[in-house]
Amino acid sequence: MTGTSQRGTVPGLLSAHPLGEQLPAVYADDDFAMRFVAGLDTVLAPLFTVLDCLEAYFTPALAPEDFLDWLTEWV
Repeated sequence: MTGTSQRGTVPGLLSAHPLGEQLPAVYADDDFAMRFVAGLDTVLAPLFTVLDCLEAYFTPALAPEDFLDWLTEWV
């Protein structure tokens, strides 16, 4: 394994499941709560993207190279 990962936050990537929209109405007007969950959305957006496209990770022609390296070592 090369040791370099292509994972991380992606600038401008929006979460497919924004947490702010799922909060109870009492928090909708709370600026701190909305900023807090916006930070979580930034961290979780790449995870949701990977999970939404998980089958592509197991198709060798589509999977990221560093994931294939890890998968071959693991299997």
